[in-house]
This record gives sequence, structure tokens and C-alpha cells, in this order.
Amino acid sequence: MTRAFRHRLARLAAAPDRGVAAAEWLIIGLPVALLLLGLAMIIIRGESAGADLTNAASAASRAASLQLTPGRATAAARRTATADLTSATTACRKIAVAVDTHRFAPGGAVTVTVACTISLSDLPIPTTPTRRLSATATSPVDVYGAATS
Repeated sequence: MTRAFRHRLARLAAAPDRGVAAAEWLIIGLPVALLLLGLAMIIIRGESAGADLTNAASAASRAASLQLTPGRATAAARRTATADLTSATTACRKIAVAVDTHRFAPGGAVTVTVACTISLSDLPIPTTPTRRLSATATSPVDVYGAATS
């Protein structure tokens, strides 16, 4: 045996646990990291869809408040919210729009609630496959407008 070989053999015998940290990381650390990544993706998708819903509800209530009749207000709100949420960048599916026009008169208000379902089934974490979100916005009807009940 050469001197270098004996030195290497002695070093290996003195540190038998060498390389175990990498195995521990693979067994414990990697699944934990993937779990945290999946949770982050759920939070990001939910917050993004929530922001989209809030914007759609606000735009829909404003569009409804500019109409002259409750029927037109309801149609404008549904059309605006659906158009805002059917873009390719939103996570919303199965959109529902509820319009409250019982205070639709000059000086009154229009309230629009927009709800949608977001899919979570494609994420790398076991969770419920869908989640239902909603947002509500109210806009005043112009006091000097020609709104009629």
C-alpha cells in the first residue's frame, strides 16, 4: 500500500457518516420544499383570482349604475363581469353574477356580487380540487341621472 492510499483509507474510517447530509436532505428536505411550493401556488392562485373578482365586481357595478333602467343595469353588470373574467389570464371558471337593483333610483345604489370557481386540481399538492370565491361592489346611481324604477 502506498502512503497516499493509507492516508485516504484512514480519513474514510475516521468519518463514516460523510455524505449522509445529502441523503437526509433528499428524504426530508425535498418533500417539505415541494409542499411549501404547492402551498405558495395555492395562495398565489387564490389571491390573483380574488383581485380579478374585485376588479370585475367594481367594473360591473359601475356599468350598472350608468344605465337608465334596472333591467339594463342587470344586463350591463352581467356582460361587464363576464367579459372581465373570461380572459385567458384569469383562473376563474363557472362565473356567477348577482345584481341587486332594489335601490336603483337617482341617489340610490347598485350592488353586484361576482362569484367564480378556481381549479386547484393541477397543483402538485393534495387539496380540494376547486375553491369558490366571491367579491361584492356597490356603486351609487347618479342623483341627476334619468334612472327610473
